[in-house]
Amino acid sequence: MQDRARTWVLKKLAEIGLRDVKERIVLEETLTPPDYRNTWNLAKGATFGLSHNVLQVGYLRPHNRHKQYKNLYFAGASTHPGTGLPIVLLSAKLVEERILKEQPAP
Repeated sequence: MQDRARTWVLKKLAEIGLRDVKERIVLEETLTPPDYRNTWNLAKGATFGLSHNVLQVGYLRPHNRHKQYKNLYFAGASTHPGTGLPIVLLSAKLVEERILKEQPAP
């Protein structure tokens, strides 16, 4: 499957005028769901975080501050508000605002 995907991508690049990409590749690495699971401990190799089911949307997603350790914050696809690059960036912005509001300046 990886070889088929690689061939398809190179073919599509050639179709838009990038015909010599294959010859210019110096280093190539392929990451698969097992790699995500083993390297980054992502559940079931999921690259996009928690799924959106009834128990994991909106307020029910994991919050951006740890319950017990009040100076431990989280940002990313598996925390509030959710997945997708714009939302993940919003997650980081919300954590930044929360830290500035809650933690004393050094």
